Amino acid sequence: MRQSIFTTVAALLLPTLGSAKPLPPCGPTTTSGCVCPPGAVFQNSTTYATIGARFPDVQAIAGSFHDVSWMGLTIAEKTGRPDKPGATRKFIFGQINKYEIIEQLFETKVKKDSSHMKFGEINQPVEIPAGEGSGTLMGFWNYIDFTQERGYGKEYQTSVEWGSYRCVIGAPFDYVNFFEGSLKNLTSVLQTQGKLHGHSSTPYTVDNTRPHY
Repeated sequence: MRQSIFTTVAALLLPTLGSAKPLPPCGPTTTSGCVCPPGAVFQNSTTYATIGARFPDVQAIAGSFHDVSWMGLTIAEKTGRPDKPGATRKFIFGQINKYEIIEQLFETKVKKDSSHMKFGEINQPVEIPAGEGSGTLMGFWNYIDFTQERGYGKEYQTSVEWGSYRCVIGAPFDYVNFFEGSLKNLTSVLQTQGKLHGHSSTPYTVDNTRPHY
């Protein structure tokens, strides 16, 4: 009788275990639950920081999809409206061997005390030329959230969360250094403008990558 019960339970569980849906290809609508193209490795990280300025002042500098001077970058070409999904921006990188990365704005929301922007590469794959990097971008997606902190003494504090997930072959460039360096530069810009009055923390990055099977 006991063996019969075990056999019945196993028969009920096996179809369920075998019917798991495969993960979708990585793209702008996926996050960590996705699969990269063959040969590419999945990476997922989040960079955090606190900036000692009011949210409206932070948003005025870093809230436009078409203004990336705070990142230390220059846009070569842009299309659409910076506050509407579908807008694009093109970057040209490389000192000797040039290459292009085109990003598109997928989501944008701005409230009184917070904002959200999601964007990503749309011209993959991009092979980084020799001397400029050591790999290929097979997909690169980001979101940036700015949120006014609440509580006593936090009027001049805005939290930042910069999430990134990507499919890469090799090591195209130093993502962590770029994310953290951009947020340090944003803090410096606010300080130069006389709008930095609260506590600012040093940006740090957490590796959220999980193995894919």
